[in-house]
Amino acid sequence: MSEPKRAGFPVPPEVSAYFRNKALKPAFSWQDLWLQEHAHNFTVAKAVDAELLKTLQDSLQHAIDQGQSFETWRNQLRPELERQGWWGKRIVADPTGKAPDTAVDFSSPRRLQTIFWANVRSARAAGQWERAQRSKRAMPFFLYIRTTSREPREEHLQWAGFILPVDHPFWDTHFPPNGWGCKCSVRQLSAREAERLLKEPGYTNDPGDFERLATYVNKRTGQVTQEPVGIDPGWGANPGKSRAAVLVDRLRRQLRELPQDEAARIWRDFVASPEGAYALRLAGQEGVDGP
Repeated sequence: MSEPKRAGFPVPPEVSAYFRNKALKPAFSWQDLWLQEHAHNFTVAKAVDAELLKTLQDSLQHAIDQGQSFETWRNQLRPELERQGWWGKRIVADPTGKAPDTAVDFSSPRRLQTIFWANVRSARAAGQWERAQRSKRAMPFFLYIRTTSREPREEHLQWAGFILPVDHPFWDTHFPPNGWGCKCSVRQLSAREAERLLKEPGYTNDPGDFERLATYVNKRTGQVTQEPVGIDPGWGANPGKSRAAVLVDRLRRQLRELPQDEAARIWRDFVASPEGAYALRLAGQEGVDGP
């Protein structure tokens, strides 16, 4: 599952920003956090120890900032996990008592690969989507690129060749990665390139019934959700758009605790600022009333 390091190319600031300042959220199961919650919380299944979770977060932030490969990240992480006693099998108890004690091994290559690539790919996707919002006037389309996996998922292959506007609702739920280990990607296109490709076989601007949903019950929380067909449960959200929405919604909640006049003033200043206007545009909330 290793991927080449992008040597010589600086990591875009949007990629690092997505991961930075996430709150720590110890969790026994990946199902304890859902969809947009991942945009502002960092969690790792079975990492119920705060020191362990902070170590993983800091190491991943460094790996993202430096554009490190999985192998480099793992080798640098190992001494610290050994010091804390987390390199090798340990028994972990579910703080909620919902599940029996279970063995976890953070030295497992498969577990570490899952942790690394789930976070790195989500950060890259968020950065790519954010950059696309600034450049969509010149390059207004996304092309869904076929996965590089040796055993591709049939559901994901059916989206390969889709050419749709950057702000098409398809990308709200189907912007890759679209599941655990998903290696699908997108490429931004100019209108001329999109027009040329759509004349060739294998490309289409008709996403079909992409809004088809399946019912999923979160066994940990009991929450019932409608998930896009073909996307792993919990992955049906656009990382970049989710992050912007979370930041704006967090500000709204904070302002509701202030006197109405003061909250209204702060909101007006936020909307009028370049940063605020940009955040609202990223979140798809332009023109929405204040707190």
